[in-house]
Amino acid sequence: AEKLPSGNWRMRVSYKDPEGNFKTKSFTAPTKAEVKRIAAEFDAVKDIPKPQKTVRDVIQEYIELSDVLSPTTLSSYRKILRFAFPDIMDLKVSDLTDTVMQAAINKECKRTGEHSKKTISPKTVKNEWGLVASALKTVCGMQFNIRLPKVQHKNEDLPEPRTILDAITGTPVELPCLLAMECGLRMSEVRGLMCSSIKGNTLFIDEVLVDVDGVETRK
Repeated sequence: AEKLPSGNWRMRVSYKDPEGNFKTKSFTAPTKAEVKRIAAEFDAVKDIPKPQKTVRDVIQEYIELSDVLSPTTLSSYRKILRFAFPDIMDLKVSDLTDTVMQAAINKECKRTGEHSKKTISPKTVKNEWGLVASALKTVCGMQFNIRLPKVQHKNEDLPEPRTILDAITGTPVELPCLLAMECGLRMSEVRGLMCSSIKGNTLFIDEVLVDVDGVETRK
């Protein structure tokens, strides 16, 4: 075990895979005793044949490990499983390489949305990759050297307040629009308001109302 500049400890285990290829696996931990324990556990089981997991399997396992995810996050993860990176979702993790992953990202950048029929944004690709990368790192200890598309930041030109007021005055959306304009509330926060949200002269944002898989969900 060796101490790193960060203060953590690192230990490497060298072994041969089932095909006879020489491999080295690196482990890090905050203490020397902890990294030695982790390395010893791996050394004890490295020769035991393991079922080949697919990328989909790994993501599902990662989701099950994360038992504090919000309903909206779970919904977005399920959506990624259904639509994102179709070329690699059912690949065995042992077949993944930097080249394979980069090709999948490049193709994903050209995918059209299931509803909008427009090419998905670089931000969407980045978020999708965030789940895939986190799952593979957490469950399998795998990391990849890839390039993600550059996210373009847009400055939206908003209409003048008087233009908005003229459009909403006397309509059913006047109050929620005023709350958004004057108090900076998000749509989910406006939707979550109830009479009990007002206590004295203060408006408390206690809950939000969001759509999860087409169903209104309060959280």
